[in-house]
Amino acid sequence: MIDNENLTPENPAEPTAESAQPVPPQYAPPDYTAAARNAGADYKAPQEQPIPPGYAPPQYTHPEYAQNPNPNPNPAPQAYPAYDPQQSTYYKPRYDTPPAGYQQKSRLAAGLLGVLFGMFGIHNFYLGFNTRAIIQLVVTLAGGALTCGVAAVAMEIWGLIEGVQLISGNPSRMYDGNGVITRE
Repeated sequence: MIDNENLTPENPAEPTAESAQPVPPQYAPPDYTAAARNAGADYKAPQEQPIPPGYAPPQYTHPEYAQNPNPNPNPAPQAYPAYDPQQSTYYKPRYDTPPAGYQQKSRLAAGLLGVLFGMFGIHNFYLGFNTRAIIQLVVTLAGGALTCGVAAVAMEIWGLIEGVQLISGNPSRMYDGNGVITRE
């Protein structure tokens, strides 16, 4: 509560007109009464700058896409080069005639091993596909124990399919692990 009896001009409770600081113009509220009195006499519409003749606004595009080398908006699709597995670094080269002294693998023997013992990958060991054979062997033994034989059945189906492909002479199964064609 303010005690009005002890108020002095040196210690006012509220600022008086004499003690108030002047308000900077940027923080002063707008004087709407003066604007209403002038009724828009002070307002000037912004003027558009004249564009000099021959001036064009700059085009901001990527330099790579600035020029279209093909004026046709719907060009014909480009043909991809034919895939050649011998040019790839992943695939081994394939030999239609075995190198001198190379013992060709029998496709019939590999097919029968695939049909009979396909779940263990014996046919892939015989043909030289060791990584695939190890996967089949590990999944059959470890996966079969963990899944109560379900993984072993899946590997047997995989080996059976590969064995039938080998016996039937499927072109994808004509070569061994070294890329040499198999014999009948």
